[in-house]
Amino acid sequence: YFEVKHDPKKPFVIKTNELVVEAIGTKFNISAYASDNIIETVLVEGKVKVFELGFHLMKSEYILEPNQRASFNRDNNEIKITQVDVMNYIAWHDGYLNFEASDLNRIVKKLKRYYKIQITFEDPMLGLRKITGKLELIDDQESVLSVLAKTASSQLIKLNENTYVIK
Repeated sequence: YFEVKHDPKKPFVIKTNELVVEAIGTKFNISAYASDNIIETVLVEGKVKVFELGFHLMKSEYILEPNQRASFNRDNNEIKITQVDVMNYIAWHDGYLNFEASDLNRIVKKLKRYYKIQITFEDPMLGLRKITGKLELIDDQESVLSVLAKTASSQLIKLNENTYVIK
């Protein structure tokens, strides 16, 4: 999560392996993990410019407006712009996860990163369940994971201090 004051003499630029995001006086969130297929940039306020890194004949450049998300798909090298509720993307910054009709896989991935733990599914199809809710990350991880499991109508099994299974 970044808050950047615009300075034309010193542009604030973030480069991933595939994208460049240039801040134009703004608040925004970027998610660009090597293990994720999608790189997301979500604009809270101000403006950001998003474009693919490298030389392309038909290179597209996008200027995001507040409440827009740019999703870059690493498989097909496409950037898609959509309207979003920014709180679903930046709430972690304030100590909670807010999600709406999200795959359990996606939520679990965020919790694994946040708490630095391992969570697996006994049945991989459980990860496709869509759930809506809010998790207070300041609560202890066991409580948060228990609430998540109940919300997903599943069970949480603790294998050791850092490893859990959802069934």
